[in-house]
Amino acid sequence: MKMSPQGKQRDPRKPRPPTKGKLLDNLTQSMGRRSPIEIAPGKRKPEKPLQAAKLASEAGLITRNSMPILTHWKHYKKDETHMKEFMGKLSVRLAVDEKVPTVEACSDILQKAVRQRRYLLKKKYFTDIPANQVRTTSPVSSLTNDQWLELVQMWSTAKAKATAAKYRLNRAKVRHHQKTGSCSYIPHLYIGRKIRTEK
Repeated sequence: MKMSPQGKQRDPRKPRPPTKGKLLDNLTQSMGRRSPIEIAPGKRKPEKPLQAAKLASEAGLITRNSMPILTHWKHYKKDETHMKEFMGKLSVRLAVDEKVPTVEACSDILQKAVRQRRYLLKKKYFTDIPANQVRTTSPVSSLTNDQWLELVQMWSTAKAKATAAKYRLNRAKVRHHQKTGSCSYIPHLYIGRKIRTEK
């Protein structure tokens, strides 16, 4: 137990309550229903910033916690159970319909989330690590050992290493980085139109 500057014993700190998904829970409770997700035909994200933020947040949580990270997107297209599982878990938290624009947008979001997750796994557990020290078992619960070894095998090929080196050079040439934060371009347009109409 820690001591205060006056020499008195401090009461132990209470553990912080979990905050993951708390804002969405409060929003759902205040609305009396799940937050709707409206995606226009031809779009890949909702126009309304709150919908876009909640959809991206929930998709990221599902990808990190339960989606297997395979070596290529074609494996997800071949086995539709991954997409069905993703849509099912989304629909528990958000009012996601089964219309074509929504399904296509969710598929695009899952593809980007899986690619980002694959990159982060590689950066943390493979890049700049000697070959004899690379893990032979899965570092995360959503991946089986066989799936992890397939990723390691793919990253170890000469083609993958050449592609990674090329991408690093291209990233170094970027002069004007995105500065809009986590809000994507489509919600920014929606906010701009709303501000102009209110003036």
